[in-house]
Amino acid sequence: METYIKVECKPFLKWAGGKSQLLPELLKRQPSHYSCYYEPF
Repeated sequence: METYIKVECKPFLKWAGGKSQLLPELLKRQPSHYSCYYEPF
């Protein structure tokens, strides 16, 4: 008889709308000026 272990996985990246609670921290780290912006994804 085989024994199986149930493993619960969580995503390592937050979903697209899940960053609202991080907004104050993200705004602190945002540069005041930049010349070009490239969206990597």
